[in-house]
Amino acid sequence: MTKRDLVVRISEKTGLVQQQVFEIVQLTLDSIASEVAHGRTVELRNFGVFEVKIRKARIGRNPNQPKRDVPIPSRAVVKFKPGKEMREAVLKLTPLASLAAAAKAAPAKKVLPAPKDGSAPKSRPAEKKLPATAKPVPVKKATATAKPAPMVNLPPPAAPPSATVPASAAAPPPTAHLAPEGTAPSAPASGT
Repeated sequence: MTKRDLVVRISEKTGLVQQQVFEIVQLTLDSIASEVAHGRTVELRNFGVFEVKIRKARIGRNPNQPKRDVPIPSRAVVKFKPGKEMREAVLKLTPLASLAAAAKAAPAKKVLPAPKDGSAPKSRPAEKKLPATAKPVPVKKATATAKPAPMVNLPPPAAPPSATVPASAAAPPPTAHLAPEGTAPSAPASGT
């Protein structure tokens, strides 16, 4: 359930406009967050208690470098302890309902049918393995210091030919050399 779903449900039950309900829900959540941010406990009877706990400093391990210890500083975390009514409501969930939810989340396993002759079921065929001479290729990790690709100056795209422009109105072909103003253009050098 999202905040939007909560607003719609309350609006339907109370007959209030959704905008008003949204403002009330948002103010409630902001008040809870503000109190917890100041280190105060917020107790909502029969619902639960929000409180701040301080986690002690400890030494952790970097999974990429297991031999290296990483100090983790102490920090404040928010804990929620459900109230009595919420705990009882959750206890009423049947084990079958929770198993059904878990079955949906887990992929189904393929079951092989039992042989008709009464013998033990055959196992799956073994997967093909790589020959012993094949070595895994190390994968290079991208680094944050990689240089960007160089910019390449490409010629501008050619304009598509237009059938509606008459040949007399077309622009003159570009010249290879333009002379400065006041001087005569030089003749192109001949190859002979």
